[in-house]
Amino acid sequence: KHKIPGKTCIPAGKYEIKMTWSPRFNKMMPEIMDVPGYTGVRLHPANRAEELEGCVSVGYGNATADDDYIENSRRCFEDLMSKYITPAFAANDRVFIEIINP
Repeated sequence: KHKIPGKTCIPAGKYEIKMTWSPRFNKMMPEIMDVPGYTGVRLHPANRAEELEGCVSVGYGNATADDDYIENSRRCFEDLMSKYITPAFAANDRVFIEIINP
């Protein structure tokens, strides 16, 4: 119910993504909108949960026994942006993400 940076996940659900200015990254970044109990939730590269403060990261695998580590996060994020998110916004489509917590 309450955000604990580096520890808690956002609630499962389907959320709209919008491009908004990120003071932390000093550029436009995808923001996951209307997350209950959270503000400023972004989609950005990170390899470990402690690199996030309630945000969501993507990656291309987990080749280690450490379930809390994802690989190739930066490349995956760049691919996601260039192949899906940026073209969708260019076409004036709405973009959504579905969060499924184990």
